[in-house]
Amino acid sequence: TDWFCRRCKLHAFGESCCVCGNPNGALKPTTDGRWAHVVCAFYIPELYIKNDQKMEPIAGIQEISNQRRQLKCLYCDEKKLTIQPFVTRIRLQRTLKGGYAIKDSYRAPELEDLRKESQKGACVQCCHARCLVAFHPQC
Repeated sequence: TDWFCRRCKLHAFGESCCVCGNPNGALKPTTDGRWAHVVCAFYIPELYIKNDQKMEPIAGIQEISNQRRQLKCLYCDEKKLTIQPFVTRIRLQRTLKGGYAIKDSYRAPELEDLRKESQKGACVQCCHARCLVAFHPQC
């Protein structure tokens, strides 16, 4: 049988993760009516999943501290986008072996806005006392 994530089942296509800001990936509903990645729920200590069988809803969103939301993601700061697959147009070129290869692609003009939004999301930080490394779970 076909599998669909909850976001697609409920036709909530414009939604992004309220924890990390990334619009890609399978999302689950939260207790406050938004959407979040299960991986974000696993890595962000304030979050938990209410029903282990269904892996939803994700709770504790309001418990995420402002300090955690202010952390800078190591990967987003290096411009390694968590939203790289967000491409609006791809031109294919036929190969000699009869297949296709990507000739070029065009990224949506709002990509930079999405990257900036992604930088605002809650991060996980290294537990070592002198380490400042932080990153989004999806990065």
